Amino acid sequence: MGAPLLDGLAFVEDVLSGLNIRHHIKIIASGKIMTGFHIARAAALGADACNCARAMMLAVGCIQALICNTNRCPTGVATQSEINKRIGGRRQTGKGSKLP
Repeated sequence: MGAPLLDGLAFVEDVLSGLNIRHHIKIIASGKIMTGFHIARAAALGADACNCARAMMLAVGCIQALICNTNRCPTGVATQSEINKRIGGRRQTGKGSKLP
């Protein structure tokens, strides 16, 4: 939608409810949702689901190099190539034991 999350979420909820079509449409909130509080706040404003990927990617070592789509992630977090995973630039130590 192109609006700040909280304002846009409240606006979309109000419009859909006002037009009586809210029960046909699911609202998915996304944007700087990092904790349980953020998820609860979005749900209270009308979100049916939340995307919260940024905090999880940072937890596994993402440095936000913004080249995820090129399969050349410097840390190997967002790469599908086994070679890139092994020779990635900056390796995160101790993270593997924390992952399931």
